[in-house]
Amino acid sequence: MTERELLELLVQKVTGIEQELTGVKHEITGVQHEITGMKQEITGVQHEITGMKQEITGVQQEITGMKQEVTGLQREMTGVKQEMTGVKQEITGLKREIAGMDRKITGMERKIDGMGQDIHLLQLQQAEHGQMIQSLVHASEAQKAQHEALQMEVAKLSGEMRQGFADLTEVQKSLLEMYGAHEAEIRTLRRRPV
Repeated sequence: MTERELLELLVQKVTGIEQELTGVKHEITGVQHEITGMKQEITGVQHEITGMKQEITGVQQEITGMKQEVTGLQREMTGVKQEMTGVKQEITGLKREIAGMDRKITGMERKIDGMGQDIHLLQLQQAEHGQMIQSLVHASEAQKAQHEALQMEVAKLSGEMRQGFADLTEVQKSLLEMYGAHEAEIRTLRRRPV
């Protein structure tokens, strides 16, 4: 091989290598473009990750807020439970008071029933007393009639006695005239106790 051939061969090889280098350069440029694209994609992914981190931070903040709200609700529930306990105690107290009032009402009902019986007995007694009063009124009217009859008879007897005394006085006068006034005075003196 001559130098010229060698040189041509070398030029061919160099040209081939240059072409290969150009191809490699094109591939490297393509790879660089791909790397640039990947970098952009990585940058986009990083931006997305940053956004996700921010969203996660926001979600964490929301969760923290929710936890605080839950804690507040738990405190409120504790307060409500305490209030419910107080209300239950008040209801228990009211139930006891109502039971006491029921017992008092039952006692009062018994007393009222007893009073009803007493009133019934009083009504019976009043009816008996009314009958007794009517009997007494009738008896009184009968007594009044008898009394009036007795008064009339006493008046009649009184008249008769006056007449009898008048007659007796006349008889006595006649006797006195007969025995004399002196003897009558002696008899009167003898009758007197000493």
